[in-house]
Amino acid sequence: MPGIWGRWPPLNPHKRGAAYSVEMIGRRVTFGIALFVPLFAVIGAVVMFSAEGPISLPRRLLCGAVLISTIPVGAWWLLRGRRSVRMPGWFVFYADAGVALVLVTFNDKGLALHVAVLFAVIGVYVVYFSPQSILLMHSAFVSFVVLALAVGTYLEGVHDLW
Repeated sequence: MPGIWGRWPPLNPHKRGAAYSVEMIGRRVTFGIALFVPLFAVIGAVVMFSAEGPISLPRRLLCGAVLISTIPVGAWWLLRGRRSVRMPGWFVFYADAGVALVLVTFNDKGLALHVAVLFAVIGVYVVYFSPQSILLMHSAFVSFVVLALAVGTYLEGVHDLW
């Protein structure tokens, strides 16, 4: 079996030049997403058990449920994502909602605001692999979440207006 960037399943032998390059890039992207989604769970688990993470049992359970859900989603990308030319809308919704749910469980809202940079990673993929309507929904949702986190840090005295 070839290495992780190998040709499994085989590439379409009839494609040449640019079409071949696009197919290779698509395969690498889907493989990267398949690895990145469960990696998010590892990073989230570290925060979940830190003092800045969720401190109550309901928040830990919510955070844990989101983190566990990354396993089947990562498996979907590994097994079926290669057939997707575009990033499915359900996945963008899942990724945005998952990040937002984990961020609102944080005890330290200032850290949550900083970790909101994860939305940028999702946004890069959305820009290249989703229709404009999905990009607009992603942008509106992320703007709302970041604004809510910023207001939360202000109300808690973490940040001031000046």
